[in-house]
Amino acid sequence: MKMIKFGIFSLALAASMAASAGEVTIIAGPRNFDPIDPDLNISLVKAQPGDTIAWKNMSTHNTKSIEVPQGAQQWEGKLNEDFHVKLDVPGAYVYECVPHASMGMVGVILVGDGKPANLDAINASSNPLVKRMGKKLAKLFP
Repeated sequence: MKMIKFGIFSLALAASMAASAGEVTIIAGPRNFDPIDPDLNISLVKAQPGDTIAWKNMSTHNTKSIEVPQGAQQWEGKLNEDFHVKLDVPGAYVYECVPHASMGMVGVILVGDGKPANLDAINASSNPLVKRMGKKLAKLFP
């Protein structure tokens, strides 16, 4: 009987953990990702560890990570396909649309609360797109 109760408890705990994970949606526009943070003038979304990030309206676009926190996995979606990725590691994730990155189609996902642990790495990046995002994020985390 104790094993049955433990099994039911374990299933309930797993179900509640799965239910608590959310989904954050990013919409591809002609040359930008939405939503745009009006104060920073960049595509910026916030999520919690375990949330799924979904890119929609990806006709002529893709998403590719260009800076992720240590221990996190890089990703690259296919051109013309909606994409999703689950982010478990807290920090700042910088991503781009490969065909339109030179036009500024770059965004940031902040996972977790507080200052991202990898903000110094972003600011020290040799990639000018990543460094630009770091300068914008510095306004949030002086």
